[in-house]
Amino acid sequence: FLEQTTLTDKNLANWKRKYGLTYIRVDLTEQNPQGMSLLRELGSQSIPVVAVFPQGSEANRPLVLRDLFTSSDMEKALDRLF
Repeated sequence: FLEQTTLTDKNLANWKRKYGLTYIRVDLTEQNPQGMSLLRELGSQSIPVVAVFPQGSEANRPLVLRDLFTSSDMEKALDRLF
């Protein structure tokens, strides 16, 4: 649902350009021990989860959005982070 409404190609391209983001998609539809470990480290037990890791000294404190959120929610969160 998020890929069709919020994480669209258009939005991702816009956020990449505006904030300099690099995207990494972790697929948990099949067994993925490393992906599940990352999910737990982010304090989540379910998907979807989006984590934005800032560069520099704050890299170990990602912005995490869980469950369902809108493009506006994502934009506001990115504006606060950057």
